[in-house]
Amino acid sequence: MNHPEINVSALTIRNWIAKGILNCKLSELRMTGRRKPSSSYNYSKKHDYTILSSKKIGHKYTDYRLYMSEHPNALVIQLDTVIGCIDGKYSVLTIHIVNYRFQFGILLEAHTKDEVFKKLSELFASMKEIETADGMPFYSTFTEVILTDNGPEFDALLNFCDQDSNIHVFYCHPLSSFEKGACERNHVLVRYIQYKGWTFDGMNQDDIQKLFSNINSYPRKSLNGKTPYQCVEEDTRFGKEFLDLIGINKIPCDDVILNPSLLKSIKK
Repeated sequence: MNHPEINVSALTIRNWIAKGILNCKLSELRMTGRRKPSSSYNYSKKHDYTILSSKKIGHKYTDYRLYMSEHPNALVIQLDTVIGCIDGKYSVLTIHIVNYRFQFGILLEAHTKDEVFKKLSELFASMKEIETADGMPFYSTFTEVILTDNGPEFDALLNFCDQDSNIHVFYCHPLSSFEKGACERNHVLVRYIQYKGWTFDGMNQDDIQKLFSNINSYPRKSLNGKTPYQCVEEDTRFGKEFLDLIGINKIPCDDVILNPSLLKSIKK
């Protein structure tokens, strides 16, 4: 997408590589040979959804659908966490702006509701401070609609609603990650760089910002060839000041790296 002078499709280039025409091996391509279709998966199986706690009444996915039907221009933020290895201490809270396929992350020192609430509180406080000082609507725009899953690390998010009635937090149905599929889909790009099972221990917030700076500088067909970074920068509600606040930098398209060599500190 960054080189319109190349007038053949990605499939054609893959075929050239498979035939040995280009100086690259098919095995070097991302995801080649890693996906193994399962013939034993039962797609007709229906999960027995657990009942959401009484505290979450009014914050379910059906309530989210209703709110969006009444506020179609509201910006939706999807939250999730990415875990490294089972024995690892650190994980990453991912924050996804659906409209722009834009995602950034916050390194968590513990995979707990208190740690998630603390990190988000710090982020929201910084946004509110800038909104108060400069009039940029970071805080009010960003916190209007938050959609997440029922992981225990998100149990404290309803405290934000108690603190500010303009914040609306909603939870997906249990075992229904597809209801926040935009965030989940973007995790594929994270796994290009940090394979599943590799630990986040030993990394710092600068490493996480470097990872997401490259991801957000990757052009998307769904954005008409623009990058998520460009879309957020051009949005008058955010702009460069917001990107600087969260530590996301612009990477030239030809310099984007989406493989483990980006972060030398990652270890198995």
